[in-house]
Amino acid sequence: MITAPNKFPLQLFAAFSALLLGSLAAGIYLEQYLLFLLPAAALFAFVTLADYPKIYYFLLLILPISFEFKLTRSLALNLPSEPIIIFLFLLLIVLWVKDKALISFAFLKHPIILLLGLHLLWILVLQLYTVDHVVSIKFWLAKGWFVAVGIFLTAVLVRSREDFKKVFWCLYIPIIGSTLVILGRHAVTGFSFEEVNYTVMPIFRNHVNYAALLTLFLPWAWYARQWYPKGSSARNWITFGIVVLVAGTFFSYTRAAWVALVGALGAYLLIRWYVLRWFTLVAFIASLAIIWHLGEDNRYLDYAPNYETTIYHSELGDHLEATVSLQDVSSAERVYRWVAAFHMFQEQPLTGYGPGNFYPHYKEHTVLSFRTYVSDNPEKSTVHNYYLLMLVEQGIIGFILFMLLVFVILFTGENIYHATKDKHDKQYVMALVLSLVIVFIHILVSDLIEVDKIGVLFFMAMALLVNQSLKNRGLLEPATQD
Repeated sequence: MITAPNKFPLQLFAAFSALLLGSLAAGIYLEQYLLFLLPAAALFAFVTLADYPKIYYFLLLILPISFEFKLTRSLALNLPSEPIIIFLFLLLIVLWVKDKALISFAFLKHPIILLLGLHLLWILVLQLYTVDHVVSIKFWLAKGWFVAVGIFLTAVLVRSREDFKKVFWCLYIPIIGSTLVILGRHAVTGFSFEEVNYTVMPIFRNHVNYAALLTLFLPWAWYARQWYPKGSSARNWITFGIVVLVAGTFFSYTRAAWVALVGALGAYLLIRWYVLRWFTLVAFIASLAIIWHLGEDNRYLDYAPNYETTIYHSELGDHLEATVSLQDVSSAERVYRWVAAFHMFQEQPLTGYGPGNFYPHYKEHTVLSFRTYVSDNPEKSTVHNYYLLMLVEQGIIGFILFMLLVFVILFTGENIYHATKDKHDKQYVMALVLSLVIVFIHILVSDLIEVDKIGVLFFMAMALLVNQSLKNRGLLEPATQD
């Protein structure tokens, strides 16, 4: 028996053709050429509804090569990644309303997710107390769509080794490709220390963001190499990529990235020995003791830099020498802002100044003896320590919530590693935890979690860690692909 052909594709083709011709005609007649984009927008919407996971993987493909575009003096978007992140955020809401089982209750009640939820809830509560409501609500919305895509959409779509392979290769291609381009541009300058920021633009705002992405991705590449047998082309390509990542990190001249890699190696051993939790607690207590010591009787004033000699060095050797002698301008400028941050915290200890409100108010709290040649801060950067930023902008409650999140991630990650029996899964967990450790080290001297390239991958690693925890307990179902 011969059945009638499916007429839907033909009808769909006719509708799309009519839209294409109609938009072209309307655009030419009205001289509104943006109407030409309507067919592309309609096609994008159809593909999304028909197969939204492809949009997620497309986002990962373009995320590492997106660039910042200033819309106004105070508002910027990362293009083309951020509009897609916002789109996926809205789509996830629709999908979740349609199917409450899309994200399991077991995932939602995991300690990492619960603490992240409390962290976001506190940011929302702070809208009542913030100094600038517009800035704070923009911060909360941006954080919300990073979390929605990085945490929840990742949790829905990436639940197996095969799923993670797609994630890895979508990220590998643009990260390695852009690093090779940057290394080539840098090589033309003779790998000049002074020109390093110029060579990473416009894909990255600065060499710190560039190095952070490379170091975060390194543990993932190390793990992915284990998928393929020795001598295979895939393994050779990943080995080549690791060499490129290490070279990019070295020639980024980013001290935090170098320290982060050493820290990750140390964390690898501490996790294997099952003592990361104790090391983390001791390090935290020691940090509090040092801060208390410096604050008592204003001892920190004894370490004020010499304004005349604390300058920017154009040679790497001079830069490192100045760092050791505490006369490096970038380090001194960080201390200048850290001192201001502590003074701001003393003024608003409970609720802070509100998310996004460090920059407009910090200069009135600075100590002039710590001022440097770059203290005018034309790029409007913040405190350069994310933990301090939490204290200043979200108060002691926000700081405690974030530190609890950090501790629970590290403690839980260590537990998941030792509870995982499969060898490949253990390596997978180790890679995820090390990438998070690398971010935690970086944010000691920078504010990277709100950067799209770092933030999305940071939240992805958290979601994947929770999924592995559920898998170990037999609570993880196959990924949703429809």
